Amino acid sequence: MSLRTLGVLLALGALGACDAPDKDPAEGLIRGARAQLHPDQGSIVVVEWAQQEPTEWSWVEYSVDPEEWRQTPPIAGTEGEPRQLIVGLPYQGEISWRVVAAQGDETTSSETSSIQTADLPRRLPPTQVDLGDPAAWQPGADFLFTSVSHRSPFKGDSRFWLVILDRKGRYVWAQEGQDDVWTLFARPSKDGRAILWDQPYFWALSDNELSQVHRQRLDGTVERSWSTPGLHHSFDEIDAETILFSGVESGTDRVLIAEGEEPARVIWDCQTWLVAEDLQDPENSHSCGANALSWHEATDQIVLSLFSSEAVLSIDRQSAEVLWFAEPARGLGLPVDPPWAWQHDAHLLDEGSLLLFSGIRDEGGGIGDDLSGSAVYQYRLDPEDGGLELEWSLPSDEWVSNLKGGASRLANGNTLVNYGDLGGVREFDAQGGIVWELTFDTAPDAERREHWVGRTTFIEDLYAMTEAASTP
Repeated sequence: MSLRTLGVLLALGALGACDAPDKDPAEGLIRGARAQLHPDQGSIVVVEWAQQEPTEWSWVEYSVDPEEWRQTPPIAGTEGEPRQLIVGLPYQGEISWRVVAAQGDETTSSETSSIQTADLPRRLPPTQVDLGDPAAWQPGADFLFTSVSHRSPFKGDSRFWLVILDRKGRYVWAQEGQDDVWTLFARPSKDGRAILWDQPYFWALSDNELSQVHRQRLDGTVERSWSTPGLHHSFDEIDAETILFSGVESGTDRVLIAEGEEPARVIWDCQTWLVAEDLQDPENSHSCGANALSWHEATDQIVLSLFSSEAVLSIDRQSAEVLWFAEPARGLGLPVDPPWAWQHDAHLLDEGSLLLFSGIRDEGGGIGDDLSGSAVYQYRLDPEDGGLELEWSLPSDEWVSNLKGGASRLANGNTLVNYGDLGGVREFDAQGGIVWELTFDTAPDAERREHWVGRTTFIEDLYAMTEAASTP
């Protein structure tokens, strides 16, 4: 077997489960293999060993569930004291592990040992999972990244956790936030090497000028923090140095860009645009609020959702010109054209269609009013006049989110939906069938909304988000 062939096989094996082959214990090649829990993340295991001679490759094999073995990404088998992290392990789990070294077709391993991961952090809500139809899941989407509150934010003294769960609903990573900081829009970085999470002080009614967005690895290393004055809702990433966000000042939302160490600068003002378009009386202007912002890389457009006027618009990032806007008064392509109700998470799909999450409300009402349903809508967009033609919808009168819901389209055509203040997540196939379901604490109930869930994203490779291996 060639070195290239071996490398390909090992790389493929690192992405998923593999059967544990029979091996003789290493005779002097691997010595002193030891494992300990990461000092800051009790679900991460740190494995170190002494390698007496160099080999082509080394890695760690580990077992989470009986009869299923996985492996860390292979590293060069350098003589010395290598170190690797094992991630994706459930809390309170008994983990079997061993170090493997490979030279050509020959492999040798240390003896198999075990280690117990840390107890589940206090105040994390229990989960329930309906595994549905695993064959219909998005392939490779083994871990879910989101945020969840330990109690309803409306009750005060509430904090959000950043969490990663496996498909069985087991927490494999968790980081506790601060009281009254509503972290609802966390996301993996575009390069897949970190997580991005929001720290807005708007909801704590404190100095919102101190709000920030952070770029962080799973071992806790914060690589960068952006100052995001006025942040209260969404943000998006352009690259590892640059983010866009919506920030409120004097009752109106603005779109700002933060580049590197430079102070954030305003590129668009909502109230100014409303007045210029004769959509608001300059003598009787009122607040203009945005609850979603996304960046469409292919066209360099910023898509903004305005909850204050139930409209969605697109801004050219370079010129700050509004390219189009859509609102219920223009018709939404539905059989009876009900208005959107506190629509969230509006963004453009790769093919240019508009996807958003909305409440369904039979009659007018205010923020926080109970809704009769929730829905995901996909529209074909006419950029000339903002006209919308409904292409696909996913309504629900069973799970109804009043606040903070969202949806995303997966690579295989499935749709991942988070139901915000209802505290539930579902994956649907293209026909609207539920193929996977996650709830926090108990099944979502209109009378009991303790655990809000933020933006949800599947992650295929947790190892890219760690310093997974190091050598002297």
